[in-house]
Amino acid sequence: MELRLSSIVPNGMTNTHCIAIGMIYTFLLRKNHVTSYDFINIIEVGNELNELISVDKREVHINIRYFIQGEYQSRSLEERNAIRLNSIHTAMLRLAEQDSRVDVDVLHLIRSEILEKNFLFYFEHKKWTRKLAPVMTASLLFCPKENKIDFFIILFSKGIEVCNKLVYSGRLGLDYLDTLFCHGKWSKENNFMLTGKSKEIEFIVFPEACKVAYVNHSNWPVPPTFDSLRSSISPALPEPKDEEYENWFYSLPPTWIEYFFDLAAKMPNAFPKHRGW
Repeated sequence: MELRLSSIVPNGMTNTHCIAIGMIYTFLLRKNHVTSYDFINIIEVGNELNELISVDKREVHINIRYFIQGEYQSRSLEERNAIRLNSIHTAMLRLAEQDSRVDVDVLHLIRSEILEKNFLFYFEHKKWTRKLAPVMTASLLFCPKENKIDFFIILFSKGIEVCNKLVYSGRLGLDYLDTLFCHGKWSKENNFMLTGKSKEIEFIVFPEACKVAYVNHSNWPVPPTFDSLRSSISPALPEPKDEEYENWFYSLPPTWIEYFFDLAAKMPNAFPKHRGW
Protein backbone atom coordinates (compact mmCIF):
# COMPACT_ATOMS: atom_id res chain seq x y z
CA MET A 1 0.00 0.00 0.00
CA GLU A 2 1.05 3.60 -0.50
CA LEU A 3 0.04 6.93 1.04
CA ARG A 4 0.71 10.10 -0.90
CA LEU A 5 0.34 13.75 0.17
CA SER A 6 0.18 16.64 -2.29
CA SER A 7 -1.17 20.17 -2.64
CA ILE A 8 -2.89 22.21 -5.34
CA VAL A 9 -2.97 25.39 -3.24
CA PRO A 10 -0.80 28.38 -4.26
CA ASN A 11 1.76 28.99 -1.50
CA GLY A 12 0.64 25.72 0.05
CA MET A 13 2.72 22.66 0.77
CA THR A 14 5.47 21.97 -1.78
CA ASN A 15 4.72 18.63 -3.41
CA THR A 16 8.34 17.44 -3.54
CA HIS A 17 8.63 18.15 0.19
CA CYS A 18 5.70 15.80 0.80
CA ILE A 19 7.38 12.72 -0.64
CA ALA A 20 9.42 11.83 2.45
CA ILE A 21 6.54 12.01 4.92
CA GLY A 22 4.48 9.89 2.51
CA MET A 23 7.20 7.21 2.56
CA ILE A 24 7.45 7.30 6.35
CA TYR A 25 3.70 7.16 6.91
CA THR A 26 3.32 4.35 4.38
CA PHE A 27 5.93 2.27 6.20
CA LEU A 28 4.25 2.82 9.57
CA LEU A 29 0.81 1.95 8.20
CA ARG A 30 2.22 -1.33 6.91
CA LYS A 31 4.05 -1.94 10.18
CA ASN A 32 0.80 -1.50 12.11
CA HIS A 33 -1.20 -3.61 9.62
CA VAL A 34 -3.40 -0.74 8.39
CA THR A 35 -3.61 -2.11 4.87
CA SER A 36 -7.28 -1.85 3.96
CA TYR A 37 -6.37 0.30 0.97
CA ASP A 38 -3.74 -0.06 -1.73
CA PHE A 39 -3.52 3.69 -2.28
CA ILE A 40 -4.42 6.64 -0.05
CA ASN A 41 -4.23 9.99 -1.87
CA ILE A 42 -4.45 13.08 0.36
CA ILE A 43 -4.69 16.44 -1.42
CA GLU A 44 -4.57 19.88 0.17
CA VAL A 45 -7.25 21.96 -1.58
CA GLY A 46 -8.36 25.58 -1.44
CA ASN A 47 -11.76 27.09 -0.84
CA GLU A 48 -12.80 26.54 -4.46
CA LEU A 49 -13.01 22.78 -3.91
CA ASN A 50 -14.98 20.79 -1.39
CA GLU A 51 -13.46 18.61 1.26
CA LEU A 52 -14.40 15.01 0.55
CA ILE A 53 -13.54 11.35 0.93
CA SER A 54 -13.99 9.30 -2.23
CA VAL A 55 -13.50 5.52 -2.13
CA ASP A 56 -12.96 3.51 -5.30
CA LYS A 57 -12.52 -0.15 -4.36
CA ARG A 58 -9.12 -0.27 -2.64
CA GLU A 59 -8.22 3.34 -3.37
CA VAL A 60 -9.29 6.38 -1.40
CA HIS A 61 -8.94 10.06 -2.29
CA ILE A 62 -9.23 12.68 0.44
CA ASN A 63 -9.52 16.42 -0.18
CA ILE A 64 -8.60 18.42 2.90
CA ARG A 65 -8.23 22.09 3.72
CA TYR A 66 -5.38 22.89 6.08
CA PHE A 67 -5.07 26.53 7.05
CA ILE A 68 -1.48 27.79 6.96
CA GLN A 69 -0.96 31.30 8.27
CA GLY A 70 1.53 33.02 5.99
CA GLU A 71 3.56 31.33 3.28
CA TYR A 72 4.55 27.70 3.70
CA GLN A 73 8.02 28.29 2.26
CA SER A 74 8.83 30.91 4.89
CA ARG A 75 8.34 28.41 7.71
CA SER A 76 11.18 26.57 9.43
CA LEU A 77 11.88 22.90 8.70
CA GLU A 78 10.28 21.93 12.02
CA GLU A 79 7.14 23.89 11.17
CA ARG A 80 6.93 22.45 7.66
CA ASN A 81 7.31 18.94 9.06
CA ALA A 82 4.50 19.59 11.53
CA ILE A 83 2.22 20.99 8.82
CA ARG A 84 2.68 17.94 6.61
CA LEU A 85 2.21 15.45 9.46
CA ASN A 86 -0.87 17.22 10.83
CA SER A 87 -2.42 17.32 7.35
CA ILE A 88 -2.05 13.56 7.00
CA HIS A 89 -3.19 12.88 10.56
CA THR A 90 -6.32 15.01 10.16
CA ALA A 91 -7.21 13.32 6.87
CA MET A 92 -6.66 9.83 8.31
CA LEU A 93 -8.82 10.59 11.36
CA ARG A 94 -11.64 11.62 9.03
CA LEU A 95 -11.20 8.40 7.09
CA ALA A 96 -11.37 6.45 10.37
CA GLU A 97 -14.75 8.05 11.10
CA GLN A 98 -16.10 6.36 7.97
CA ASP A 99 -14.11 3.13 8.03
CA SER A 100 -13.80 1.16 11.25
CA ARG A 101 -10.89 -0.84 9.79
CA VAL A 102 -8.74 2.27 10.28
CA ASP A 103 -7.95 2.25 14.01
CA VAL A 104 -7.84 5.72 15.59
CA ASP A 105 -5.52 4.54 18.37
CA VAL A 106 -3.05 3.27 15.77
CA LEU A 107 -3.14 6.62 13.97
CA HIS A 108 -2.26 8.40 17.21
CA LEU A 109 0.58 5.93 17.79
CA ILE A 110 1.95 6.56 14.30
CA ARG A 111 1.89 10.32 14.82
CA SER A 112 3.62 9.96 18.19
CA GLU A 113 6.35 7.73 16.76
CA ILE A 114 7.10 10.17 13.95
CA LEU A 115 7.37 13.05 16.43
CA GLU A 116 9.50 11.04 18.85
CA LYS A 117 11.97 10.18 16.10
CA ASN A 118 11.92 13.77 14.84
CA PHE A 119 10.93 12.61 11.33
CA LEU A 120 14.15 10.56 10.94
CA PHE A 121 13.60 6.96 9.88
CA TYR A 122 16.10 4.45 8.49
CA PHE A 123 14.56 1.74 6.32
CA GLU A 124 16.42 -1.39 5.24
CA HIS A 125 16.24 -1.99 1.49
CA LYS A 126 18.39 -5.11 1.22
CA LYS A 127 20.68 -7.29 3.30
CA TRP A 128 23.56 -9.49 2.20
CA THR A 129 25.18 -12.29 4.23
CA ARG A 130 28.71 -13.45 3.48
CA LYS A 131 28.47 -17.13 2.54
CA LEU A 132 31.99 -18.00 3.68
CA ALA A 133 31.50 -16.19 6.98
CA PRO A 134 27.79 -15.89 7.86
CA VAL A 135 28.63 -13.73 10.87
CA MET A 136 29.39 -10.91 8.40
CA THR A 137 26.40 -9.07 6.95
CA ALA A 138 25.85 -5.86 5.01
CA SER A 139 22.70 -3.78 4.85
CA LEU A 140 21.62 -0.93 2.59
CA LEU A 141 19.49 1.56 4.49
CA PHE A 142 17.79 4.70 3.21
CA CYS A 143 16.63 7.75 5.15
CA PRO A 144 14.05 9.98 3.40
CA LYS A 145 14.33 13.69 4.15
CA GLU A 146 12.57 16.80 2.91
CA ASN A 147 14.82 17.37 -0.11
CA LYS A 148 16.76 14.13 -0.55
CA ILE A 149 17.20 10.48 0.38
CA ASP A 150 20.40 9.47 2.14
CA PHE A 151 21.72 5.94 1.52
CA PHE A 152 23.92 4.11 4.00
CA ILE A 153 25.86 0.85 3.81
CA ILE A 154 26.21 -0.69 7.26
CA LEU A 155 28.46 -3.68 7.97
CA PHE A 156 27.93 -6.04 10.90
CA SER A 157 30.09 -8.74 12.47
CA LYS A 158 28.30 -11.14 14.80
CA GLY A 159 25.45 -8.67 14.95
CA ILE A 160 27.69 -5.79 16.03
CA GLU A 161 27.97 -2.74 13.78
CA VAL A 162 31.54 -2.34 12.54
CA CYS A 163 31.06 0.30 9.84
CA ASN A 164 28.36 2.78 8.93
CA LYS A 165 28.93 4.91 5.82
CA LEU A 166 26.81 7.43 3.99
CA VAL A 167 27.45 6.45 0.37
CA TYR A 168 24.95 8.48 -1.64
CA SER A 169 22.35 11.23 -1.43
CA GLY A 170 19.74 10.87 -4.15
CA ARG A 171 16.66 12.66 -5.35
CA LEU A 172 13.34 11.92 -3.73
CA GLY A 173 11.69 8.74 -4.95
CA LEU A 174 12.45 5.03 -4.80
CA ASP A 175 12.10 4.17 -8.49
CA TYR A 176 15.87 4.11 -8.99
CA LEU A 177 16.87 1.90 -6.03
CA ASP A 178 17.78 -1.18 -8.07
CA THR A 179 19.34 1.00 -10.76
CA LEU A 180 22.12 1.92 -8.34
CA PHE A 181 21.86 -0.63 -5.51
CA CYS A 182 21.09 -4.20 -6.45
CA HIS A 183 23.97 -6.68 -6.56
CA GLY A 184 26.05 -7.05 -3.41
CA LYS A 185 28.94 -9.41 -2.74
CA TRP A 186 31.95 -9.89 -0.50
CA SER A 187 35.53 -10.02 -1.75
CA LYS A 188 38.23 -12.40 -0.55
CA GLU A 189 39.77 -9.42 1.24
CA ASN A 190 36.59 -9.06 3.35
CA ASN A 191 35.43 -5.91 1.55
CA PHE A 192 31.79 -5.40 0.57
CA MET A 193 31.02 -4.41 -3.02
CA LEU A 194 27.69 -3.11 -4.26
CA THR A 195 26.54 -2.17 -7.74
CA GLY A 196 23.23 -1.69 -9.53
CA LYS A 197 21.51 -2.73 -12.71
CA SER A 198 23.05 0.22 -14.53
CA LYS A 199 26.52 -1.21 -13.68
CA GLU A 200 27.92 2.32 -13.95
CA ILE A 201 29.28 2.65 -10.46
CA GLU A 202 30.54 0.25 -7.81
CA PHE A 203 30.58 1.07 -4.11
CA ILE A 204 33.34 -0.68 -2.17
CA VAL A 205 33.30 -0.52 1.63
CA PHE A 206 36.45 -1.44 3.53
CA PRO A 207 35.34 -2.60 7.00
CA GLU A 208 38.66 -2.32 8.82
CA ALA A 209 39.24 1.30 7.83
CA CYS A 210 35.51 1.99 7.49
CA LYS A 211 36.01 3.84 4.23
CA VAL A 212 34.14 3.77 0.93
CA ALA A 213 35.54 3.91 -2.60
CA TYR A 214 33.67 4.57 -5.84
CA VAL A 215 34.69 2.73 -9.00
CA ASN A 216 33.47 4.16 -12.29
CA HIS A 217 32.62 1.37 -14.75
CA SER A 218 30.92 3.63 -17.29
CA ASN A 219 32.43 4.91 -20.53
CA TRP A 220 32.23 8.51 -19.33
CA PRO A 221 34.35 10.58 -16.94
CA VAL A 222 31.21 11.11 -14.86
CA PRO A 223 28.73 8.18 -14.71
CA PRO A 224 25.60 9.82 -16.19
CA THR A 225 22.87 7.93 -14.31
CA PHE A 226 24.70 8.05 -10.98
CA ASP A 227 25.38 11.77 -11.37
CA SER A 228 21.92 12.73 -12.60
CA LEU A 229 20.13 11.03 -9.72
CA ARG A 230 22.15 12.81 -7.04
CA SER A 231 20.23 15.22 -4.83
CA SER A 232 22.99 17.78 -5.22
CA ILE A 233 22.71 18.07 -9.00
CA SER A 234 21.83 21.62 -9.98
CA PRO A 235 19.75 22.91 -12.91
CA ALA A 236 22.71 25.22 -13.53
CA LEU A 237 24.77 22.75 -15.52
CA PRO A 238 28.53 23.34 -15.73
CA GLU A 239 29.88 25.27 -18.67
CA PRO A 240 30.89 22.71 -21.32
CA LYS A 241 34.63 23.00 -21.79
CA ASP A 242 35.46 20.00 -23.89
CA GLU A 243 34.09 17.04 -25.78
CA GLU A 244 33.88 14.88 -22.63
CA TYR A 245 31.07 16.98 -21.19
CA GLU A 246 29.16 16.89 -24.46
CA ASN A 247 29.48 13.10 -24.56
CA TRP A 248 28.32 12.81 -20.97
CA PHE A 249 25.30 15.08 -21.41
CA TYR A 250 24.03 13.38 -24.57
CA SER A 251 24.50 9.96 -22.99
CA LEU A 252 21.69 10.74 -20.55
CA PRO A 253 18.28 9.10 -21.11
CA PRO A 254 16.25 11.08 -23.67
CA THR A 255 13.59 12.04 -21.11
CA TRP A 256 16.23 13.64 -18.90
CA ILE A 257 17.76 15.57 -21.78
CA GLU A 258 14.31 16.85 -22.66
CA TYR A 259 13.75 17.81 -19.01
CA PHE A 260 16.94 19.93 -18.93
CA PHE A 261 16.04 21.64 -22.18
CA ASP A 262 12.59 22.46 -20.77
CA LEU A 263 14.23 23.92 -17.66
CA ALA A 264 16.59 25.95 -19.82
CA ALA A 265 13.62 27.43 -21.67
CA LYS A 266 11.97 28.44 -18.38
CA MET A 267 15.17 29.60 -16.65
CA PRO A 268 17.48 30.89 -19.41
CA ASN A 269 19.73 32.82 -17.03
CA ALA A 270 20.46 29.72 -14.95
CA PHE A 271 22.00 27.77 -17.82
CA PRO A 272 25.20 28.23 -19.80
CA LYS A 273 25.01 28.97 -23.47
CA HIS A 274 24.83 25.57 -25.09
CA ARG A 275 23.69 24.05 -28.35
CA GLY A 276 20.14 25.23 -28.84
CA TRP A 277 19.82 26.61 -25.29
